[in-house]
Amino acid sequence: MVTDVNDVLAAMDEEKQQLDENRGTIWKPVFVQLRVGAKKNGQPATVGQKAVIRALWPLNEALLMTVHTKFSNSENKYVINSVCAQEVGKPCAVCEQSKTDGDIKTQKSLMLPVHLYAMKDQFENNGDWFVLKYTDKETNQEVPVRGLRILELQNSGAIEPVFRSIRKIHSGDPDEDVKPRDIRSLDLVLECHGTQKKKSIAVEKKDPTTMHPEIRAAIPGRDVIWDMVLEARPPQVAGKVATTQTASAPLQGGNPLDVVESIPDF
Repeated sequence: MVTDVNDVLAAMDEEKQQLDENRGTIWKPVFVQLRVGAKKNGQPATVGQKAVIRALWPLNEALLMTVHTKFSNSENKYVINSVCAQEVGKPCAVCEQSKTDGDIKTQKSLMLPVHLYAMKDQFENNGDWFVLKYTDKETNQEVPVRGLRILELQNSGAIEPVFRSIRKIHSGDPDEDVKPRDIRSLDLVLECHGTQKKKSIAVEKKDPTTMHPEIRAAIPGRDVIWDMVLEARPPQVAGKVATTQTASAPLQGGNPLDVVESIPDF
C-alpha cells in the first residue's frame, strides 16, 4: 500500500496519464459471438441471433492455436479463457493448473478472420428480426454492428457444426457429390437458437455480396490476427500475475474493415 503523500499523488498522476493516452483508443469486439437469452443493461432477452459473414482467408490458412477454458457455474462466466503460453514459447501456468483441476478444458482452435456484414436479434419465437446496432461514440449515430472479426472454430461445442459445414465447403464430400470450393467465394449466415448454455448454430450458404473495395484491400495478415487473439485472450505465463481476459481488443484509430456498406438480405 502506498502511504507517502508524494508517492500517492505520483500514482494518481500516472493513472491520469494512462487514462489520457487511452482516450483515443477504440475498443472493438474481436470474435464472432452469437448470444441468446438475457442481455445486460436492461436490454430485452433474445430467442435468436444471426450474423452474415465472409471468410477472408482460405480455411487451411487459419491460425491453429491451443486454448484453455474453464467455466464457473456459480459466476456464470469463463474464469479462464486464454491462449496456451506455449504458443508464445513460454511456460504455461494453466497447463500446470490443469494437472489438478479437471474443469479446465484444453483444445485446439482454428482462428479464421472474417468480415461481419451485420447481425440481427430475434426477441420472440418466429418473430421479426432486427438489425443489431450500437451508438458510434465519434459520430453519436446508430450504426450496424460490423467489421473485422475472428471466427473461432473447434471440434466440440455449439461451434462444431459450423466448423463441419465450412470444412465440407473447403474439402468437398465425395459421398454427397460436393466439390471443394474456396470458402471466400460465398457468404455464410450463422443462426443461433436455444439458451446461452445450450445453444445450436445452423449455417446457410448464400451467394456472395459484392465486397467493398476497401475491405478487399485491407484483408489482414497473419501477424495482425495473431496479435488480435493474444490481446483478447492473453496467455497465462507461469510465474507471472494473471492477466484479465477480455473479449475485446484496442484498435487505434478505428477498424480498416469497418466501412459503410449495404447490409445483405439475410
